[in-house]
Amino acid sequence: MNTLSDAINGVILTPRPASTELYITLGKALGDGVLVELYNQNGRLMMSESEKAPNGVMKLNVSDLPGGVYSVIIRNGVTVAKERAVIVK
Repeated sequence: MNTLSDAINGVILTPRPASTELYITLGKALGDGVLVELYNQNGRLMMSESEKAPNGVMKLNVSDLPGGVYSVIIRNGVTVAKERAVIVK
Protein backbone atom coordinates (compact mmCIF):
# COMPACT_ATOMS: atom_id res chain seq x y z
CA MET A 1 0.00 0.00 0.00
CA ASN A 2 1.33 3.43 -0.89
CA THR A 3 1.42 6.16 1.68
CA LEU A 4 -0.55 9.37 1.63
CA SER A 5 2.49 11.38 0.56
CA ASP A 6 2.92 9.31 -2.61
CA ALA A 7 -0.17 10.70 -4.35
CA ILE A 8 -2.27 12.92 -2.09
CA ASN A 9 -0.23 15.63 -0.43
CA GLY A 10 -1.79 17.76 2.29
CA VAL A 11 -5.41 16.63 2.65
CA ILE A 12 -7.44 19.35 4.40
CA LEU A 13 -10.99 18.96 5.76
CA THR A 14 -13.02 22.14 6.33
CA PRO A 15 -14.94 23.44 8.16
CA ARG A 16 -13.99 21.97 11.51
CA PRO A 17 -16.47 21.15 12.93
CA ALA A 18 -18.86 20.67 10.01
CA SER A 19 -22.65 20.81 10.19
CA THR A 20 -24.12 20.57 6.68
CA GLU A 21 -21.21 20.40 4.23
CA LEU A 22 -17.69 19.01 4.45
CA TYR A 23 -15.05 20.12 1.96
CA ILE A 24 -12.10 17.86 1.28
CA THR A 25 -9.19 19.67 -0.34
CA LEU A 26 -6.61 17.38 -1.89
CA GLY A 27 -3.06 18.67 -2.21
CA LYS A 28 -2.85 17.26 -5.73
CA ALA A 29 -5.78 17.10 -8.17
CA LEU A 30 -6.79 13.51 -8.81
CA GLY A 31 -8.62 13.19 -12.11
CA ASP A 32 -9.16 9.43 -11.92
CA GLY A 33 -11.66 9.77 -9.12
CA VAL A 34 -11.60 9.53 -5.38
CA LEU A 35 -13.60 7.35 -3.00
CA VAL A 36 -14.44 8.93 0.35
CA GLU A 37 -15.93 6.88 3.19
CA LEU A 38 -17.11 8.20 6.56
CA TYR A 39 -17.21 5.77 9.48
CA ASN A 40 -18.74 6.50 12.88
CA GLN A 41 -16.93 5.70 16.13
CA ASN A 42 -18.44 2.19 16.13
CA GLY A 43 -16.83 1.47 12.75
CA ARG A 44 -20.11 1.58 10.85
CA LEU A 45 -19.95 2.96 7.30
CA MET A 46 -22.22 6.02 7.32
CA MET A 47 -21.44 7.53 3.90
CA SER A 48 -19.61 6.54 0.75
CA GLU A 49 -19.07 8.96 -2.12
CA SER A 50 -17.11 8.39 -5.30
CA GLU A 51 -16.41 11.20 -7.71
CA LYS A 52 -13.78 12.87 -9.76
CA ALA A 53 -11.99 15.79 -8.15
CA PRO A 54 -10.45 17.59 -11.14
CA ASN A 55 -9.96 20.82 -9.18
CA GLY A 56 -8.72 18.98 -6.09
CA VAL A 57 -11.80 19.75 -3.98
CA MET A 58 -14.70 17.48 -3.05
CA LYS A 59 -17.88 18.72 -1.38
CA LEU A 60 -19.88 16.27 0.73
CA ASN A 61 -23.39 16.87 2.04
CA VAL A 62 -23.24 15.66 5.66
CA SER A 63 -26.52 17.25 6.79
CA ASP A 64 -28.22 13.83 7.17
CA LEU A 65 -25.49 12.37 9.37
CA PRO A 66 -25.85 12.42 13.15
CA GLY A 67 -23.45 14.60 15.10
CA GLY A 68 -20.25 12.94 16.24
CA VAL A 69 -16.66 12.11 15.38
CA TYR A 70 -16.03 10.33 12.08
CA SER A 71 -13.08 8.62 10.46
CA VAL A 72 -12.75 9.87 6.90
CA ILE A 73 -11.03 7.39 4.59
CA ILE A 74 -9.92 8.80 1.22
CA ARG A 75 -8.89 6.30 -1.46
CA ASN A 76 -7.41 6.75 -4.91
CA GLY A 77 -6.27 3.45 -6.37
CA VAL A 78 -3.95 1.93 -3.78
CA THR A 79 -3.37 5.23 -1.97
CA VAL A 80 -5.26 5.64 1.30
CA ALA A 81 -5.49 8.67 3.57
CA LYS A 82 -7.23 8.78 6.94
CA GLU A 83 -8.49 11.97 8.54
CA ARG A 84 -10.86 12.82 11.37
CA ALA A 85 -13.99 14.95 11.03
CA VAL A 86 -16.39 16.28 13.63
CA ILE A 87 -20.02 16.86 12.67
CA VAL A 88 -22.22 18.98 14.92
CA LYS A 89 -25.98 19.44 14.84
